[in-house]
Amino acid sequence: MNKILTFTALVACISAAATGYANNDPTANSLEIKYVNEYDLVWWDKGSGGDHDGSYYSPKPPAGYYRLGHYGHGGYGHPTEASVVVKALKPGLLERPVSYSRIWKDSGSGADWDGSFWQPNPPNGYKCLGTVVSRHHGQPSLDEVRCVKSDLVVSGKLGGWIWDDSDTGADDDFGSWKIVANDANGISVNSFVGNNSHSAPGSSPLFYVLKKASILAAKLSQAEVTNLIKKHGPILYLHPDERYKLDSPFRYINQAYLVNSKGNKIKTSTDTFKANYDYIKAAGNINSNVKDNIWLEPANGDASRPGDLNAAKAIVHIKDTIPGYTDIQFWYFYAYNGPGTAKVRFGEIYNHTGELKPFGEHTGDWEHVTLRFDNSNKSLTSVYLSQHSYGEQRAPNQLEWDGSHVVIYSSKNGHASYASQSDNDHRVLHKCIQEIFGHCVGHLDVDLKNYTAKGNRFNTYEDGKYHIVNYTPTNWAEMEFRWGPVKDVHMTIEQAEKVARDFFGPFIGGSPAASIGAALFSKFYKENQGGPTNIGTKGDWSNNEF
Repeated sequence: MNKILTFTALVACISAAATGYANNDPTANSLEIKYVNEYDLVWWDKGSGGDHDGSYYSPKPPAGYYRLGHYGHGGYGHPTEASVVVKALKPGLLERPVSYSRIWKDSGSGADWDGSFWQPNPPNGYKCLGTVVSRHHGQPSLDEVRCVKSDLVVSGKLGGWIWDDSDTGADDDFGSWKIVANDANGISVNSFVGNNSHSAPGSSPLFYVLKKASILAAKLSQAEVTNLIKKHGPILYLHPDERYKLDSPFRYINQAYLVNSKGNKIKTSTDTFKANYDYIKAAGNINSNVKDNIWLEPANGDASRPGDLNAAKAIVHIKDTIPGYTDIQFWYFYAYNGPGTAKVRFGEIYNHTGELKPFGEHTGDWEHVTLRFDNSNKSLTSVYLSQHSYGEQRAPNQLEWDGSHVVIYSSKNGHASYASQSDNDHRVLHKCIQEIFGHCVGHLDVDLKNYTAKGNRFNTYEDGKYHIVNYTPTNWAEMEFRWGPVKDVHMTIEQAEKVARDFFGPFIGGSPAASIGAALFSKFYKENQGGPTNIGTKGDWSNNEF
């Protein structure tokens, strides 16, 4: 498996007609870009004792390519994301920065290494696209990055938070955030912006990304895509104790009613779905917020919850969000999402894990995995794993393989996608509960558990196990509705008391205070348990997930 993940823009000698794109932009075919997942570690905050862990890397470009900025992420593990490096196909499109302006240095932080962060300043007519880091307090080399000619970039915006120096003791404050594209016209290079504050900057001269129109490449044919599915389509393992297994969305629709919020309902099927949907929408006079006012209701009620692994079928969606890449999404449907499981921990004193029933439960569940391929050599370059309302990227060498197939694990009850067998903790609360001399010495942590292990196996790549919506009309795939009803659910007093005993038994479980607390919790706390929105209306359906 190549470590350098590549796609190549078609050079000017290949016509726009041959690419399958119509483009009269004079900047077309100006740049060649590669995605790389090899890095040199520049600086991390190890030894600082700060509230957060952060590390920063310099992407390693192949000969003839240049970095546009450095990469940063939370934690000390090796990056799982790829970064863009670039090569000019015409002279004068890339230039060194003329100077740097220091944003922050770690003086006083206590980190094992000295480090500093710098804003590159471009020549006139060029833009720089990311912060540069040094493992010392002096400025970096002007050869470290390149700035890009202004007509080859478009405006970007502030993305997710990466790291800040909270509680390190540094002389000055610092924070860092990703730079992302505003829309589909831009391609993020996976760089970041630094700020001499814990607050996000409102603007920055680095808020730019590459212009997508300047990088063109051919699309894959239907036969080529189908061959990639058969060669690399995922093997999905369910948990051995999974109660709510994979199903076929076609089977589910054929055994369901379409219902609206006014109480109208009609038995539906894949053949009659469009007509039934139009009727239900008109009968309820539904013209806005459609997704919360129309839903599917299984005709056989709770009997549908276990799913039908033998009938299961993945929905495959092909998208071309980045020139030169093909993203193949595999959407997996489950008739029911089971209750969540959480672990509560008080420092080193106490920890316990228990089920949160009925919280987390809802009718219908969709999760997906996206495989990204380089069109030039049809190699797998990255994998995106959806995990409830979030997700993660993995490089091919960070995944388990079975022959030529990627192995994915579906978490127990919630069906989130993971790369290995584990508890897959997802932290939802990290709160200091004890301070000494201004430093936290004890935390309350709450983690959601996503258990994965090898149980039932589903071979997505086998004939009859997948359905490609791009090549076979599937009228329901992009319509607005939910796969289960929208409702608010309260725990019963008995359920709330059980949670209190499970999580806090040594402290309050079984006491009058616990009973009173459970009654109040049952009355005033509720969870919205709406079925999932339809796959074609989700952002991941059309957006760049990588």
